[in-house]
Amino acid sequence: RRGQQRWLTEQAAIARDQATLTVEQKARAQDVFSHYDADGSATLDALELREALADLGYTPRSREEKRHFSELLARFGTDSSGELILEEFECLVAELMKHCREEIQAEIKEQLQIHDLDGSGKLHIDEVLLLLDQLNIGPRTPEENNVVVALLDKVNRTRDEIEERKRQRQQDGTSAKRGSVAEKLEKLFIVTTDEVSVDSMEELEELEWENVFSTIRETIGALRRVRLHTLVDKGKLDPEVVAELCDELVELQDRFDAHNDEREGNTGLMELQDLHVLLADHGMRPQTKPQQELVHRRIAEAACVRSDGLFDFPTTLAVILCVRQVAKEARQEDLEEIFEIFDKDDSGNLSVQECSQMLARMGLNPKTRAQQRQIAIILESVDLDGSGDYSFDEVAVLFQRVVEMLGRESRKAELAIAKELGSSAREVEEH
Repeated sequence: RRGQQRWLTEQAAIARDQATLTVEQKARAQDVFSHYDADGSATLDALELREALADLGYTPRSREEKRHFSELLARFGTDSSGELILEEFECLVAELMKHCREEIQAEIKEQLQIHDLDGSGKLHIDEVLLLLDQLNIGPRTPEENNVVVALLDKVNRTRDEIEERKRQRQQDGTSAKRGSVAEKLEKLFIVTTDEVSVDSMEELEELEWENVFSTIRETIGALRRVRLHTLVDKGKLDPEVVAELCDELVELQDRFDAHNDEREGNTGLMELQDLHVLLADHGMRPQTKPQQELVHRRIAEAACVRSDGLFDFPTTLAVILCVRQVAKEARQEDLEEIFEIFDKDDSGNLSVQECSQMLARMGLNPKTRAQQRQIAIILESVDLDGSGDYSFDEVAVLFQRVVEMLGRESRKAELAIAKELGSSAREVEEH
């Protein structure tokens, strides 16, 4: 209990201070700095800096974060070489942490209302996990799940604990000071142990609730970077494949492993039927008959890499790139035509509004608030420089990611129906 109180106090202090790192955070920053300071110069250049920050879980996602990130790099890169020493690096990390926590606070308010699916005013644990998933920080592995559970446990109190404290205060003839941390925690958590009041969660912002989500984001981001390094170092992956799929490698590995976990023995190899299931689950099912035939031919060629016709992870990645290339070639002409229509000033770029109109024109407008939020996230992620302007290449990536996102949403609904009918994912693909 004392540990929970210390943790809350520490998190509140972090939010109040402009640029403060805890002892643990500073030690972690120093370790990462030393790792990337391979030449022993006691400085990091721009490329090393971005990699180091990513290892700490700070990869800018939104347009505002990218803009702020660029401004911070310009502010801290004050010497002629553009390199940072350790003290500057620590200040930069503290500034990024503060900004990310401010950004996520506003995002949480919106997401809380979206994910109160039954309108009960409470969030079930499944709805909390869905909220984290929409923020792209939902746990996908047992290790990540343990991180989320541990962090939530630091502020969660069960009904029995609260009642015990109340009884103790009554016996002692004392009561919590009105408005104190203890009182607010009790008001928040006098609910079932797996539900949290939406209104109370918003009230918990005074207790730095956003810091919990920020810490989850930072911790899971750092964990996934470690796994990314392991994949690249030990997975014998083609450098071109790594460059193309870098942002998705860990998620794709999780999907690949999930399909293997369902098979007896988990050999690290995938059968053809499972590969088609994985593609469908990732929203990459070919849309037309010609695309299906071409993809099937390419997959058959990839199956020849191994004598047993099974697919390992590197081969699966090659198939995914092939499927995307087929889809890209199929829509290239249509995309170029519609891009020209919306590029009314012939600038070679589209605004956010023009991109949204273009998506609606192509039948990819969101049907729900959750989809609307997902498309907004995709819009910001493909805007690499945070300028708010989209080149044709960025629009092409935008289109691909939106199609796949909507495909995943449709797939989830499809599998839910199949489950009610007693059909497996394999059986769905076979029919």
